[in-house]
Amino acid sequence: MPLTAEEYFNMKHATARNVVERIFGILKNRWAILRETSWFSPEVVTLLVNACCLLHNFIKIEQGVDSFERDYRDKEPDQHPSSVVEEIELLSEISPAQLWTRFRDSKAVDMWENRSSR
Repeated sequence: MPLTAEEYFNMKHATARNVVERIFGILKNRWAILRETSWFSPEVVTLLVNACCLLHNFIKIEQGVDSFERDYRDKEPDQHPSSVVEEIELLSEISPAQLWTRFRDSKAVDMWENRSSR
């Protein structure tokens, strides 16, 4: 149980990140174009990811049971597509800008106060 605004924010952030990582794992399992390093522009990659999401949702609506999602869920964690791709270190250090730090801290306090007021 979180005791501070920062702990609560981190818990919610970690939960959201896990969901996003799982979704991308499912998409990468279904769509090979998402498994490889892309040399397309960021705008084209955004369109590709959106198209893959739309097609995935359409298939899921039409089929009901999604075999790709079931297959992904049944695999061991070290067999997921995201762990097969060799990681390449592109950045050696990430320093948060003060503006984003203040925004994150403000959001954490707002979330904490909203939770506490319930």
